[in-house]
Amino acid sequence: QAWAEAYGEEKPDVSVQVSGGGSGTGISALINGTIDIANASRAIKESEIAEIKDKLGKDVNEYIVGFDGIAVYTHKDNPMTSISLAQLKGIYAEGGEISDWSGVTPDLSGEIQRSSRQNNSGTYAFFRDTVCGKGGEFKQGANTLSGSKEIVEFVAKTPLAIGYSGMGYKNEEVNWLAVSSEEGGEAFEPTSENVLNKNYPIARPLYLYTVGEESPEIKAYIEWIMDTAGQKIVAGQKFVPLK
Repeated sequence: QAWAEAYGEEKPDVSVQVSGGGSGTGISALINGTIDIANASRAIKESEIAEIKDKLGKDVNEYIVGFDGIAVYTHKDNPMTSISLAQLKGIYAEGGEISDWSGVTPDLSGEIQRSSRQNNSGTYAFFRDTVCGKGGEFKQGANTLSGSKEIVEFVAKTPLAIGYSGMGYKNEEVNWLAVSSEEGGEAFEPTSENVLNKNYPIARPLYLYTVGEESPEIKAYIEWIMDTAGQKIVAGQKFVPLK
């Protein structure tokens, strides 16, 4: 949305219209030929590429336009400062045995109120694959919310909550946890530096997809996104620019 607004100011003769709904929604619209560009926070699947080829007879173009750290948010009064991927798996994954905060810290007790995105979300898919492992699934019973902002709002008003969302959504009402790849290992916060140097273990590229030969207007817009003006907006929205 920020890209579209800024580009519209620079190029008033070009209208960029944006709608949301999650990465899966955008890629489905790309398959159906109803949009020019799909923004996604997960890589397009081979099956989706094949469906586009079969349905539209065209190849998919992929661009990496920035990076994001998926922060693990807790309530501002939660005393925890760090967590391991193994502990997150115990909280979120099917078969995970951690349901009470006392299972991860001696300083807090009470049932963990998990929050999660809907399953058409790229953030949902990436967090699931990273935390639960390839082929793993989330356990049932999480509070399912439709957007990243809604996750942070839920955590802010729920003292025993935990949730995951992009690092750009942090505010004064929530904390984020440093995350370690191994139990007892060094934990890193989701900062731009830690995402770019790959110390933060729950980080991913952000993608832009088009199909077939792009029009001059689409090419110009993508070049603008990848250049200084577009990348300044990436940083301004608290995501991680390409350089």
